[in-house]
Parts: sequence; structure tokens; C-alpha cells
Amino acid sequence: MMISGAVSAYAEEYTIVNNDDATVMDISSIATDQPGGTTILDYTIETERYDELLPADGNEISAERLADKVIEYDELGTYVSKYNAAVVTLKTTLANSEEDLQEALRDIYAEYRIASREEDDLDPEEEAAEYLEAATYKSTYSAALKTYKDQIEALSSASSVKSIKTQEKNLTYSAQSLYIAYCIDVMEEEASEKSLELYQAQYDNTQLSFSAGLATQNDLLEAQNALDSAKASLDSAQNNKAKDYDDLCIVLGISNTAGYTFGTAPEPDTDYISGLDTSADKETYINNNSSVISVRHTSSAGTAEGNIKEGNLTSAISAAEVSYETLLRTLNSAAETYEAAELSWQNTQTEWQLAESKQSLGMLSNAEYIDAQLSYLQGVESYESAKLTLFNAINSYYWGLKGIV
Repeated sequence: MMISGAVSAYAEEYTIVNNDDATVMDISSIATDQPGGTTILDYTIETERYDELLPADGNEISAERLADKVIEYDELGTYVSKYNAAVVTLKTTLANSEEDLQEALRDIYAEYRIASREEDDLDPEEEAAEYLEAATYKSTYSAALKTYKDQIEALSSASSVKSIKTQEKNLTYSAQSLYIAYCIDVMEEEASEKSLELYQAQYDNTQLSFSAGLATQNDLLEAQNALDSAKASLDSAQNNKAKDYDDLCIVLGISNTAGYTFGTAPEPDTDYISGLDTSADKETYINNNSSVISVRHTSSAGTAEGNIKEGNLTSAISAAEVSYETLLRTLNSAAETYEAAELSWQNTQTEWQLAESKQSLGMLSNAEYIDAQLSYLQGVESYESAKLTLFNAINSYYWGLKGIV
């Protein structure tokens, strides 16, 4: 919104026009009487549209993609920005406060203009009392205009916008972590379902063998325990999946009964770690650490307070260094686990191809083929889990450098 025009003691009209980029109120050439002469206050009030801030992950998603109810990883930041309850409430509160202040500013300006006209129409000598009253009102309204202008500018200040962006960053990171957790849940559920089928078949075979006197009571008990364990694993995977789905829906601001589904996780960037400059990253992590920033912004008066601040800053930096080293170790550990899982996966594929070949030639018993299938499923799960864990570790490291983790 823009209020523009020749605004002065003699201005007759002002106009209100829409502006797509920002809300702008332009009140210029307001004269106020000051000792020694007249001072002209020229200023423009600009407020950024909170709903037009770029999502925390930097992705701009089209309305068409958001409407398909299939949420992909790169859409998470947009969902948080548009629909998360806390983010929407903060934006709405700031926008409503701004609108109220803008309305009050327009009303005060109208009163200022009336008082200014009356002052101009009165004779300061012959109508001294009335003139003094009009001049007093004019000065009061001019000061109020300045006060409201400052309040509106505070709403659109860097700190207000930063509060929105910081909240979105934290929630986007949470959404991304939950998304990966949900992908792991889906993978574990699928693996558990297949494993349960195989363990059931294994138990049935063992039971037949026991009836024929080819298996012992202990063999049957082991098969039963394996089957019970598989059932428990499936129950756990399904419960984890349901919980993470609900939690993710809450963070994204969507209903858990509206039929939303989630896509697959992106592949980890295996070259990311080799390109790191850990010395520079450590400095970035420390400088963006919230505790370090808080201490650095603490005011100190005198030597004693200065010494306390210096000591607190040293402690905060030391703690940040430890946190960074932990984050880096987690990343390196995930990378090493992934490399080992990748080699193991290659062996698993080779062994599975051999087992299938033997099965087709009738060289494997049912029990042996079931064991081969279970080994293959475990290999798939280990490899996929290592990929997702590495992706999550890279993502945590990335947000850590931005002061979120």
C-alpha cells in the first residue's frame, strides 16, 4: 500500500495505491516548529511482505506441485513457510500489527492536517489563544506521526524479518530430519513385511521337519523365536512410521487425514565431504553459533563486566568448537559406514545372483533359499539405511554452519 502526494500544511488530498512489492507509506514535507525555525521531516515507511519471503531451503515451488498432495523433499521449506501454524501466526501477528499502525498513522495525519490548516488560518496576535491551541495540536500530531512511523519501521526491521526466517530455518530442518526418518520407517516396514513372510515360511518348514522327525524341539523353538521377533520388528516399524508421519504433518501444517503422501529421499552427495574446508567451516560454525552471538552482543560497562564477558565468550567459543567437532565426527562416521555398506552391497548382489542361479537349477533346498532371501533383504536394508543416514548427516552439517544445529 502507498500513501503518496504533496503532503504539507496546505495539501488537500492524498491517494492510496497498491504496490505488489511492498507496503509503502510516503509522508513528506511535514513541517514542525522548532526553536530557531521550521524543520522539515522527510521520510518513507516501507514494510516487507512477510508472506513473500523466500522459504528457508531456498526452493520456490509452484502451486501446481503443492496441489498434488505428494510432498517431495524439496517442497518441505515451502510447506513450512506457507502452512506451519507457528510461522503463519507470527506472520499474521506482524502483518496485523502493521496494518493497525498504518491505519492509526492515517488517522493521525488527518488530524495533523486539520490542525495545520487551523494554525495557518488564525492570526497569532489577534487570536493568540486559538492559534496556540492549534499549534500545540499540530506539534503533538507531528510527534505522534514520527512515533508511529518508528513503530512501523520496527515491524519491518531486520530483527523482525530475521525472527521469521530463523523460525522457518529451525522448522525446515526439523521437517527434513523427520522426512528422512519417515523414509527410513517406510524402508524398515517394507523389509519387515518381507522378512515376516520368510520367517513364517521358515517356521512352517521347521514344523514339517519336526513332525517328520528331521528337526529337534530346539530347532522349532528357534524358528518360533525368530518369527516372534519378526512380528515385533514389523509392529515397531509401523508404529514409528505412524508417529513420524503425524509429527511431519504437524511441522508442515497439514492434516494427517487429508491423504498426503511423501516421496523418496534424495541420494546423498558422496563428494560433499571431500570438498569441505573444515578450518573455514569451524570458524563459520562458531560465528553463527547462537550462544556465541548472544555473548558477543552483551553490553559491558567497565573492566569488571568486560572481564566477565570475555570469560563467557571464551566458554561459549569452546563449547561451540566441541559441538562442531561432534558434528564433523558424525558426518565422517556416516560416510565411513556408507562406504562399508556400499562394498557389502556389492557382495550381497553377487551372492544373491548366485543363489538365484542355484535355485533355478534345483541346487538349493527351500530352507537354504529362504536363508538366501533373508540375507539379501538384510543387505538391502543396511545399504539403504546407510545412504539415508549419510544424507541426514550432510544435511545436519549444512544447517549447523547456518547456526541451526
